[in-house]
Amino acid sequence: MTRIIRQTERDYTAGTTRRFRPLLSVALCAILALVALLSLNAPTVGATSARVAVSTTTALSSSPNPSVFGQPVTLTASVTGTTPTGTVAFFDGATPLGTGALSGGVATITTGSLAVGSHSFTAVYGGDPNNNGSTSPVATQTVSQAATSTSLTSAPNPSVFGQPVTLTANVTVVPPGAGTPSGTVSFFDGATLLGTGALSNGVATLTTSSLAAGSRALTAVYNGDANDSGSTSPVDTQVNQIATSTSLTRSPNPSVYGQPVTLTAQVTSFAGTPTGSVTFYDGDPNSSGVQLGAAVPLSGGSASTTTTAISGGSRTIFAVYTPDTSNFSGSQGSIGQTVLAAHTVTTLTSNGTAYIGTDAYLTVVVKSTGASTAVPTGTVQFYEISGSSRVFLGCLSLNNGQATLDTEQFTGVVGGHTIQAIYSPANSANFQASQSGYVIQSVRSCAATAFLPLPNSPLALMVRATSSSSSIQYQEYNGVRFTVSNAKVFECTSNSNGTGSVEISGTIATVNASGLNSGIQVGNQVHLTLYNYGPCGFEAQIQVYGNSWWCNDIYSSANSNASVVITPQ
Repeated sequence: MTRIIRQTERDYTAGTTRRFRPLLSVALCAILALVALLSLNAPTVGATSARVAVSTTTALSSSPNPSVFGQPVTLTASVTGTTPTGTVAFFDGATPLGTGALSGGVATITTGSLAVGSHSFTAVYGGDPNNNGSTSPVATQTVSQAATSTSLTSAPNPSVFGQPVTLTANVTVVPPGAGTPSGTVSFFDGATLLGTGALSNGVATLTTSSLAAGSRALTAVYNGDANDSGSTSPVDTQVNQIATSTSLTRSPNPSVYGQPVTLTAQVTSFAGTPTGSVTFYDGDPNSSGVQLGAAVPLSGGSASTTTTAISGGSRTIFAVYTPDTSNFSGSQGSIGQTVLAAHTVTTLTSNGTAYIGTDAYLTVVVKSTGASTAVPTGTVQFYEISGSSRVFLGCLSLNNGQATLDTEQFTGVVGGHTIQAIYSPANSANFQASQSGYVIQSVRSCAATAFLPLPNSPLALMVRATSSSSSIQYQEYNGVRFTVSNAKVFECTSNSNGTGSVEISGTIATVNASGLNSGIQVGNQVHLTLYNYGPCGFEAQIQVYGNSWWCNDIYSSANSNASVVITPQ
């Protein structure tokens, strides 16, 4: 450019007059200065740059260090230079681990695939147009085996001696380690090796039928592999029970319901004498069987009980053995028992002679006979027998084998009445029906002299009280005399006026009105009236002030064994 300008200047100055030469020189200098200034900020036409890239350094670290197998490890490369860009390649010896892009001079990768052992890591920076590449010094990483945990289960548990038992071990890696352990697991009963199983997805199994009887301490030992350390499970206690057999005998057979039957259970095993208890059942204990008393402790492997509670019919008796230690397995045995219905005897009695119009009391007792000691249950029907017909008198349930019927159904007729009782069992499998013999119930009229000559008229006595005494005595009155051979007291009650009593003894009637609300005052008129209620009784009425209260008890010679004679004077 300078050469061109200078040539132009020469050409121009050659064709001009000398008088313009100073002015042109000034203009040309200004143009040259402007061109030179512009050339400083413009690329050089036809020229090539020759800049030089700077040197760099690369540093490498790993974390965590040391680590365990499967644990993620992060490698960090730091590159210094003139704002380096690009990527860093990471190596484990000559093995590439991966590449990371620089950001702010730092590149990282994370790997979890490091094998157990010592590793020599390097980081290689590839450089960029302004920065030369560089390689880090070796960073050493130590990777140890991962810790493991082993658990053990056994099934079935408890088991029976000789029964196959499956032992299952689960081996897992303990964090921060990772992965699935491989290798083998050894199974032990105490210090005795039972066998070895290969791990598959962390699980190893062994099935054995050789466990000794009793409580066994089982363990599983993982033997480790290249990446995982070994471990031992906690003890799994396996109860390998000794099988037992229970047999049952009974005597007598057949029996009758309520008869004592002795049941004997014998519990045996191939090793040792079983201990514990035996419970006896009438019927299957797993359904509706009835327990026959409390559990009986074994003595020398035997247990016995005597019972009268076996139901009637064709029965199955069970003996269930329950061990008291974990060394023996439970068992049960059964045996058939025939129980016949017990014979019964029904006995009927009465309370003696009944008087006309009064109650008769008929009592039945039903008992089992023979070897049975059971008390019959069920009902009793009472009948009056008249020729070939029967008149139903009533039906009662037995209470402790007895029942008493209180009836007036036939006491209105004087004479002898034939009575019979028939027992119907509640369960015909337990008791047989029976009936009593005939009992003649006598019904008599009252004493011929009772309440004569006033069989239907009341006997009225009256007195005016001369003192405040609550007891007023009556003797013969209005020419009428009465005599009672045995004292009789009437307890009288009135809800509105109080209570009182009348006592008749001999020819004296004593009225006690101390319980009346107003008592008896001087000048009160007190009336005593005896009402005749037929040949067998009477009732008393007392009236004071016109307010009356009644003795509601009927005097009956049949019940009190007293006789009453009333005669005119």
